Amino acid sequence: MKDKKGMATFVGNNLRSMGFISLLIAGSIFLLPTVKMLVLLMFLVALIAICLRLIMGLKKFNK
Repeated sequence: MKDKKGMATFVGNNLRSMGFISLLIAGSIFLLPTVKMLVLLMFLVALIAICLRLIMGLKKFNK
């Protein structure tokens, strides 16, 4: 592993993004309970996208 600090920053930023999206979704469900299913679907899509980005990005650091 060449760049441990870069990898730690990359992982930390992605985890922070996941947490921020989780807070936004929780607030959206609290404020707009009538569109709960749409908000939950957007939440799942966003988290899956960030997880895929994290996995693909970690391959760059493992070379």
